[in-house]
Amino acid sequence: MDRLAHRSGKDLVTGEVIDVSRAEREAFWAWAVIETLRHTGIRIEELLDLTHLGLVSYKLPKTGEVVPMLQIVPSKCDEKRLLLVAPELASVLATIITRLRSENGGAVPLTARYNPYERESLPPMPHLFQHRHGGIWKVPSAATIRNLLDKALARTGLTDAAGQPLRYTPHDFRRLWATDSVSNGLPIHIAAKLMGHQNLNTTQTYVAVFNKNSSAPTGPSSQHAARSAPNRNTENPPIRNGTTSNSTSNSESWSWAPADAHTEVPASMNMLASDARASASTSAPANGSPR
Repeated sequence: MDRLAHRSGKDLVTGEVIDVSRAEREAFWAWAVIETLRHTGIRIEELLDLTHLGLVSYKLPKTGEVVPMLQIVPSKCDEKRLLLVAPELASVLATIITRLRSENGGAVPLTARYNPYERESLPPMPHLFQHRHGGIWKVPSAATIRNLLDKALARTGLTDAAGQPLRYTPHDFRRLWATDSVSNGLPIHIAAKLMGHQNLNTTQTYVAVFNKNSSAPTGPSSQHAARSAPNRNTENPPIRNGTTSNSTSNSESWSWAPADAHTEVPASMNMLASDARASASTSAPANGSPR
């Protein structure tokens, strides 16, 4: 189906004329935002900085399997991060990439993003979160992302304990990720590294405290966090510093947490691993990094 073609329909209950094309587009990107945020715990600025070139490959030392990892360009500190792409996240990213390619002749569009903090336009990059606006590819603003979430929640009709419409901000998913991961066995000092926190106390403010007799949060991200957590008897947790194969300077500092407890490999993982290897062999932009 050509998603770019304008389509409208009529709600048989209310009689309202609906712009189906726009509704589908907004629903897709709201889903993509929610799923990416809840599986990574990244900030909204970091979400908008994600690019196709941010996919890098990592070879598991025990099995030799190549898995994709996602480069997070920092928004509040100088240390870049690499997150292991779990199967659930791989499926989301693969769906995003497939959609962008299908709407742009088989390639992820190169789009310049305006940085409101530095008040400048950044070099064109293959951003993962972008859309056509008036025939031009653009990276959405943080306000647009928040609006997508508000509309998605409004359509559900969900309310809080006071009966008010439920509202989630992008940062709420960061708190959910931290609580979910730590509650299911991920050591908090590793969670701090993955979240880009310099101070462990900062991470502790993100983690909700549960009574030991209450049920801990569950879900795909928490199950992956539990699988990825190191053995409690391990003296040196798997947090290392180094450089990636497509880094241009050995002075660049990185943090990552490779997990060897990976088993089943869905097609989306293979696709992203292949894309990661291709990205590593692609010439980097003039400044040597995706930002």
